Amino acid sequence: SICLKYSRDGSCCPDVSLGSVIAALRNASNCSALVRSDIDDVKNLLSECAAWYGNDSLTRSCAETQEKYAEKGDSSEATRSERKCLAVPRKCARQNAVYIILHYLVDVDFI
Repeated sequence: SICLKYSRDGSCCPDVSLGSVIAALRNASNCSALVRSDIDDVKNLLSECAAWYGNDSLTRSCAETQEKYAEKGDSSEATRSERKCLAVPRKCARQNAVYIILHYLVDVDFI
């Protein structure tokens, strides 16, 4: 998941704005480092991934689920919801950014 700031105890204090999430997804230092192609690429990614979000396959835990089963190399014991996450393209689950944008930051009519 996305974490751009850390508290004194090391826990995540996420800065959740559309610009900051896009910057993290595009590996930019901050939102002012973004260029038009970054925005266009993320908008295209959101369009590609919207169906996975809409059918409840892309959830807030998909990035962790995909990492967990990539390390195990075996998904035979995955739960039903985990299997749905495993079907989501990795680019849609990466850092939970698409989920965060679609669930928290944009209007339902965005896509």
